[in-house]
Amino acid sequence: MKTGIKKIEQLERDITQNFSGNFPIAVLDTGALIDITRSIRQYNLINKNGNRSPKYERTTPFLKSLRSQIVITPKTYQEIQDHGRMRLNSHTLELSPKVVNFALDTMINSNRFISGLESELELDQARYDAYWASKEACNGIHKKHLEGCSETDREILSTIAYLSRCKIPDGGGKLMRSVLAISSDAHIIKGSEFLKRGFDGRYSAIVPISTRH
Repeated sequence: MKTGIKKIEQLERDITQNFSGNFPIAVLDTGALIDITRSIRQYNLINKNGNRSPKYERTTPFLKSLRSQIVITPKTYQEIQDHGRMRLNSHTLELSPKVVNFALDTMINSNRFISGLESELELDQARYDAYWASKEACNGIHKKHLEGCSETDREILSTIAYLSRCKIPDGGGKLMRSVLAISSDAHIIKGSEFLKRGFDGRYSAIVPISTRH
C-alpha cells in the first residue's frame, strides 16, 4: 500500500501535466483533500524561514490555482464534514473550517455543473459499470475485500465514469478529454484504472492520480 504523501509541488505537476482539452475536471475524494492539506502544512514547516510560494501556503488557494473544474460529490462532502471536526492535536483541526466551507461550495457548484452537461451515457449505466469496477478494485486488497465497497466510493467512481462521457453544451459537441480521479485510496485508484482500460474504451478520458508515492 502506498503510504507516503507526495510533496505539494509534485502533486501539482502530476495533476496539471495530465490536463488535456480546454476544460479539465478533477474529482477529489476525502483522502485527497486531507493529503493536500497535510502536504501544504509540511511545505510551510519546511519553508518557514525561507521564500514560499503563496499558492502552496493554504489548501483553498492551491486548489483554485489548478484552473480546473473541481468536483466533490455529496457523500464525499459528508465525510469532509466529519473530518472537519477531528483534531490532530489540541489546537489543529484535520481540515480547517475554510476548507470545509470550500468543499461545501464546491459540492453545490458540482451538482449545478453536472446537471448542465450533455451526456452520451445514462447515469444508471455509469453506476452499473462503477459497481463492477469497484468489485474488481477490491481484488488483492484484503481489508477492502472484507469491508466491501462503500457507498461513497461507488458514488465517486460513477461520477468519474459519467463525467468522462459528458460534453460541455457550448463546447462544440466534444467529449471531456480529461477527467482526473484524485485520491489517496488504492481502491478508488484501482477502480478508476479498471474503468479506463475496460468497457470497450468508453471511459478512456479518466486519469487516476494518487496523492501517495
